[in-house]
Amino acid sequence: MHALGSPNVFATDRTGRETCANVLKRTIGASRYVPDAAHTAMILFVGQDPLGGTRPSLVATQAAAKENGGRLCRVSPYRSASDTLLDEWTPLAAGTELAFVLALCQVVVDEGRYDTSYLDASDEGFAAWKAELNEYRPAWAESLTGIPASDISRIALQLAEAAPAVSVVADGVSGRYANASATIRATALLNTLLGSWNREGGALVAPEATFADPGFNALPDLPAPSAARLGDADYPLVSEAGASTMLVRGIEDGTVKSLFLFGDGCLGDPSMRAAGGGRFSQLDTCVFVGSVKPADDAGIGYLLPEPTPLESRGFPSLASGSVAIASLRAQAVDPVCPDARTIDAIVSDLASACGVGERFACSCDDVVAARLASVGLEPEDFAHVAFVPLPTQASVLQAGSIAFASDEFERAGLGRTARWIEPAVSPSPDQREFRLLTDCQSATFVEELAQAEKLQSISRECGLDRLWMNVSAARDLGIEDGDTVTISTAAAEASETCIVRTTPCMHPKAVMLPSPTSAFATSLAAEPGFGTTARDETLVFISKGGTR
Repeated sequence: MHALGSPNVFATDRTGRETCANVLKRTIGASRYVPDAAHTAMILFVGQDPLGGTRPSLVATQAAAKENGGRLCRVSPYRSASDTLLDEWTPLAAGTELAFVLALCQVVVDEGRYDTSYLDASDEGFAAWKAELNEYRPAWAESLTGIPASDISRIALQLAEAAPAVSVVADGVSGRYANASATIRATALLNTLLGSWNREGGALVAPEATFADPGFNALPDLPAPSAARLGDADYPLVSEAGASTMLVRGIEDGTVKSLFLFGDGCLGDPSMRAAGGGRFSQLDTCVFVGSVKPADDAGIGYLLPEPTPLESRGFPSLASGSVAIASLRAQAVDPVCPDARTIDAIVSDLASACGVGERFACSCDDVVAARLASVGLEPEDFAHVAFVPLPTQASVLQAGSIAFASDEFERAGLGRTARWIEPAVSPSPDQREFRLLTDCQSATFVEELAQAEKLQSISRECGLDRLWMNVSAARDLGIEDGDTVTISTAAAEASETCIVRTTPCMHPKAVMLPSPTSAFATSLAAEPGFGTTARDETLVFISKGGTR
């Protein structure tokens, strides 16, 4: 796209991971941290598991903490499937996680239980924030979250008592609400107050894992287009992934004329799900490159098949963590479809057809070798393994890197210091109205595939398309476990029926669909400053009955 003069390149960020890293980088100078579970005294998870199911890495973290006598707590709208080892789960109203974290900060500061390691270089910013925290006392947070003020104070003091061998993790809110980034920012500052950074049992800053510029660059060295990417001016803090909400709006208002969709996962982005339903037909050209035919291909003019991951070699990727690793996927089987072409071959041919083919003379092998060489590896290192650990790098936070006050946040309209920001929507007292939460369980993302109808039929037969609902809230509406209910938006522009499952592990004003259809991707609420799609800013009405 850059070779053609277009800056409009976007990446999917369906779980908000890119935005979370972006917020942390601007707040503490590092993009990721992990709990030192093997030595922790307490880990507090704010928000539900980002993937909603049983993640082996999260279970391993919790198991390591429990084996060493650590305390595990979660505050979230519902209890996740991976929370079997929790010592305490506290429900709160979805979208008010920020209020809870701000109140924790207020108690720690008001009681004088904060660490001063990072305050000297940020004294002015901290002094301003300290004064503003007086507005966010536990009684104030109780009115929003529903958590008793006494419990908020107790949790804050438990953290302070166990510090610095504690960590607070809030990646579960990323990409959900219009104030999610503000919650991550406040959580990072809470870890700072607790003195947790890189302390035994605390929050370990993960070393940055990036491909450095190699001695030779196999990829085309192209100057960035002079025009700004769509949405970047509206969202000054946007991550490298871009604000896909603006891409969808560009399709709707005619600004975007042509669209190339690369990879099966791109249609799972919340914004792209909302762009379905025929909106692609408004484009002059729409091309989809993937290994699986999308279910909703209305308006997609060209379907270019690529081999499945098992049928083709991948490009190297890096993952940060307590140990950074490089991965490289090898081809396992021969391609089944004779017309399938790899992404690099498709891009090279498209570039040639557009008159810029000379910039893409490199092969896939050239790119793989160049990327690996930049981190001291070569393809032969992956002859018998898929993952290779990188040399351990020490991660040190500089005192001056902690932004208790930030001019760039202020320019983006988010406040110079971490403050309360309202979510985009909140359910009314009406017993029938709830916030719809979404997650990636069971029939995850099957709507993207051409075989969606068959897979969804299997999900229905196995009861996997259920709606989770608080047992007391359900009874108030005359609904019992196993009943059929109708879910509809306020304006009735979308509705569907499904089986309801009731549980005490859900906040009374929230319901959760593990894998919602695009019918409910009507809200394109975006986080101020960052432009991330807030996928859980939809209100629905629940009623008993309906035809399945």
